[in-house]
Amino acid sequence: MKKMFVLPIFLLAMPPFHAQAAPQYALAVSSQANRGAPSFLGSTSVLTGNVYVFTSLASAINANPTGIKSVCYWLDRAATGTSDHCEGGTPYDLKGSFVCATGTGSCGAPLNTSVLPDGWHTLTQVVTLSAGVPETNTATFRLYNGSMLSVGATYDDGSAVAGTVLLQSVGTTTTATIASLPLAAGSVSYKLVLQANIIYNFAVLRADGTVMASFPFALPSILKVDPAALRTAVINLVFRRADQTLSRVTPLLSFAF
Repeated sequence: MKKMFVLPIFLLAMPPFHAQAAPQYALAVSSQANRGAPSFLGSTSVLTGNVYVFTSLASAINANPTGIKSVCYWLDRAATGTSDHCEGGTPYDLKGSFVCATGTGSCGAPLNTSVLPDGWHTLTQVVTLSAGVPETNTATFRLYNGSMLSVGATYDDGSAVAGTVLLQSVGTTTTATIASLPLAAGSVSYKLVLQANIIYNFAVLRADGTVMASFPFALPSILKVDPAALRTAVINLVFRRADQTLSRVTPLLSFAF
């Protein structure tokens, strides 16, 4: 007689699958208080100086989105506890709104990125809807307020060159002076917000104004790096004491990212 084994089969009830709804709202940023020429805030955003962040529709940038009761913001932390700022009416600005300097219209207050460290940051907004479940959006972005450029100028006997370093940007038709910096003990440093595809030039001038050396450079193009990734660049020049010429035609360069 054959034995029969009956194996129980358990049917597990699976919850129905629901596709995650696309966000209705997003964060946007502008370099103008009136929110002109805005873009969505995200991983490709590199912010410098004063910027103006506000809540927008996710489908297209709109500084006056509808369907919102209030928006609260948290910078570089989870959206729990007391927020950095809340807005209860349109436009919803990260730093609040005020009447524009022209006397008409609403402008946003600035976020001063220079008081924050360069690098990656996050901003989270919790949008309380007029009806429905609150929506949370987080944007990751970078701040960049300059790379530190340092120039050293000494003679081959170890003594320091006295004079100035002239830093310029070179355009197709004009050359603009960015800074004229006095050498202190043969060195000088300057924090510069580098722009992609811009050629810069520095010249070392003796105290009597004679140009001892002049070099063009375009760090983003030569190094193939994002300007915001460069923290420091150091350029060292050595001159012959005898005839004031360069002892090495190519300066010594070092970079930190």
